[in-house]
Amino acid sequence: CALMLRACSLFDDGEEEAQLRHSADTFGAAVALLLRAGRRSETAALLRRQVLVYARLRRTHDVARSELSAVIINLAAGEYEQASIGCTKAEARPDGFAGTDEADLARRLLAAFAAQDA
Repeated sequence: CALMLRACSLFDDGEEEAQLRHSADTFGAAVALLLRAGRRSETAALLRRQVLVYARLRRTHDVARSELSAVIINLAAGEYEQASIGCTKAEARPDGFAGTDEADLARRLLAAFAAQDA
């Protein structure tokens, strides 16, 4: 897992479009590996890092899907607060999450989890 996470770090500050486009495979493999290892918190955090790469590429659909995935994984890990904070921060950024079907679904999931705990 550590090697995959380090590989993803290579793309955090990348500006070259070709390099950023290839990062999706690396991030995808790392996400799958972390999920198989049961490391949900780290998976959600990695997805949110991937969002920043997608935003630089202006891939708004991938931004929205990755943010929704991060919310779902946080909720699956029992991390409601982290899911809510992550969703709120994502909606505040102008990178393509706010106003999407994915953002709406994330909010409905958060509301359902909140109602369940009430």
